[in-house]
Amino acid sequence: LVRVHFAAVDPIDLKLLTGEYSDMFHIPIHRFPFVPGFDAAGEVVACGAGCSKLKVGDKVVLFLGVLESCYEEATFGPAGACAEYCVCPERQMCKVPADVAL
Repeated sequence: LVRVHFAAVDPIDLKLLTGEYSDMFHIPIHRFPFVPGFDAAGEVVACGAGCSKLKVGDKVVLFLGVLESCYEEATFGPAGACAEYCVCPERQMCKVPADVAL
């Protein structure tokens, strides 16, 4: 679980919200709550059992992944980087060096 400090709004977010990609991805934008955003930076506040490279307190950048988070079988998402907190698999996060401020 990541506390989001910064999130990006990319062209894909706008296309998803306008329905341009509705045939390509199963994204329930017509059902609320729907939180857009695939890219974020923040701080790890909780780790799941399979988390081995990151720990609580680590600063990270993350990509929720359009393909990874927008299918019915996804275990996280869809999207959600524009929320206060988001869930993201460890494999889709990179640790930010300690000397880089968020």
